[in-house]
This record gives sequence, C-alpha cells and structure tokens, in this order.
Amino acid sequence: MARRIFCHQREAVERLFGTTGQDAQAGIKRMRSASNAGLVWNRYLDVWGDGVPPDIPRSADSRDALMTFAKDFSERGKLPGAAPLRLLNAVHARQVRALERLRGSGATLQAELETRFATGLGGPHPTDVGFTFDRSVGVPYLPGSSVKGIARAAARLLEDAAQEVLFGPEETGASEKAWAGDVVFLDAYPVAWPRLEVDVINCHHPAYYGGKASYPAETEDPIPVYFLTVAAGTTFAFRVRSRSAAKEHAARAVELLRFGLSELGAGAKTAVGYGAFTA
Repeated sequence: MARRIFCHQREAVERLFGTTGQDAQAGIKRMRSASNAGLVWNRYLDVWGDGVPPDIPRSADSRDALMTFAKDFSERGKLPGAAPLRLLNAVHARQVRALERLRGSGATLQAELETRFATGLGGPHPTDVGFTFDRSVGVPYLPGSSVKGIARAAARLLEDAAQEVLFGPEETGASEKAWAGDVVFLDAYPVAWPRLEVDVINCHHPAYYGGKASYPAETEDPIPVYFLTVAAGTTFAFRVRSRSAAKEHAARAVELLRFGLSELGAGAKTAVGYGAFTA
C-alpha cells in the first residue's frame, strides 16, 4: 500500500477512486492542494500508530509526519490556481483596499525573515509542539495583537514620547479612564506562499530536567524534539492605520515596528535567534 499522506485524504480518495491506481494518487494530490493546512495540522496529521487504541507517536514518527507535512505545505505555492494561494492573495487584496479607503492614513512595511520563524509552539498537539496557522487561509501569520506588542516593546525600549498616543495607556487605575491608542495593526501575512522547514531541539538530560535525577549525566540519551518553522527568506507584509487619519502616527508606528522586528524579533524562541527580520 502506498505510504499514507493524511488519513482523512486517504479515506476520501478511497471512496472516490478506490485503493489503487494512478487515479487515487491524482486525487490525493488535488485534495492536498485544496485542503486547509491549518485544519490538517490540528486534526488530521498522521502521527498515530496502527494499534487499538492508537499508539502514542514516537519521536521518529513525529519527524516523518512533520517532514511530509512541511513538504506538502511548501508545494502548495507551486500549484497554479490552488485554493490556499488564492485565499492568501485575497487577504492581501482586502487589506490593501482597506488602507486605500483611509485616504493616506495607513502605512505598509514589508520585512524579510533573516532566521527561521516559529509561532505557537506551546499549543496542544499530538507531537507535543504546536504551531499557529490562520484558520481561514491555513498559512502561518502574525496576529495584529502580536504585531502591536512588538511595536510597543520597541517604543518602550526607545522611550518614545508618542507611545501612549499611538498605543494607549499601558497601565490604568480605578480613577483613570482606559482608552485605545490611535494606531491599529492588521494581521501580518506572508507576501507569497511560504516554505516550511522542520527544526529540532535535543534535550540531552531528560532525567535531570524531569526531576528523576539529582544531576545531569552524560550517560543520558538525548531526546530529539521536532517542530515546524517558517523558512528564512520569507517576506511578510505588515499594515497599520491611524484611527484619526494622522499620517505621522502611522509612519511612526511603522518605524517602531521596523526596529522591533530587527532588534527584538517575532514569534517564539527569539532569545536564541529565531524570528529576526530585516526591513
């Protein structure tokens, strides 16, 4: 039997085309190009064993499943007319139209990843390491709230005098009225269909970190942990707008965001070099 791709795709193709033959493989390819990768990742990634109940996935099983998923995901951008690619282009078109209707009060920044980007690693998943996909498009993205956090952290670091005007008050008390800042940050998406890569962390002292040993010993067997990342070289589009139609506010927010993306990074594991951008 041909190697399983994704369990839900295999079952659907068998119902339509049967279990063997070129038609079945063509059906799997068509479904792979049209399916939502985020849904596949969250619900249908084939990491379980064949036992009853299914076996808990081992590290090697997770690696193979992630490698297959990353390869299939990356190939979606090469398929002409693929539904996920059309959805991504539609998101960018909607954001561009939104900024155009604001009569110059919006601004756009395109930034390219210098290092791999990881996000949502702490989310629940059978592989024990999560990842965040946009639910509608099925593509890695940065929520607007996260983008705002990066820009605000940059403003705090630079002691920018306009940070309260741009972002609102950082702290409020019972006698103080909270209010929203003037700048709105849209979700950031890759400009083109991105490529996913599998990375690995090796825990060399699992017994020590798990509380089963009083000291780290070199006799322990390392346990590799595999996880998804967005490949370096991927370009994201960051778009902001001013509620009051103040061009200088949107421009200043973009400059703060530029500093934050290059100096602080985005996503997970920024302390060890992940998620660094250049713009």
